[in-house]
Order: sequence, then structure tokens, then C-alpha cells
Amino acid sequence: NRYSLYSPDILYNIKNENINNIILTGVETPWCIAQTTIDFLNVNINVHIPVDAVGCQNEKENEITLNRLQSFGAHICTTKGIIAECIPDVEDPSAKWFVTKYNK
Repeated sequence: NRYSLYSPDILYNIKNENINNIILTGVETPWCIAQTTIDFLNVNINVHIPVDAVGCQNEKENEITLNRLQSFGAHICTTKGIIAECIPDVEDPSAKWFVTKYNK
């Protein structure tokens, strides 16, 4: 049993849609997040990991794993930060939910 979300089918769909970046969230950073990140980095897909959207039973282990993944090339970020990067203009009506919730 592997703990990775990576599969040839998923990679095919990502490549077919010309996607170069994924945002990865979930639990057990040392297992699922780490293995999935490494698998996607190995096929030149950029992986962004919001630290507030991953976790582990042991906070120190979570921190160490995130540091290792960053040294492998993963982009460590926050949920608010990655969403803000995806919204080109806060005046855009589609950004209203984000501005209302996070910029209080």
C-alpha cells in the first residue's frame, strides 16, 4: 500500500489540462502529504502546501516534514496566502467571499 495520491491517471489529466501547479492539503504530513508531494515533484509538477491545511498527530514531526519537503522543492504557504495569489483583483465580484471572510 502506498500513501500517495499520485497515479498515472491523475498525472495524465493534469498534463492534459496543462496544469503545472497543485495545492495539496490533508492529514498525516509525514505519510500522505510527503509521498504525494515527492511523487509530483519527481514529474515536475509544482506542489504548494498550505501549512494551515495539513496536519499530523505530532506537531514537531509535521514541522520537520514540511521543512524537508520545502528542501525538495515544495512551496510552503498558508491558505489565505495561496487564495490571495489566485485572486487578481479584490474589486472583482468573485473575490467578495474571500475579502469578507479573511480580511476582517
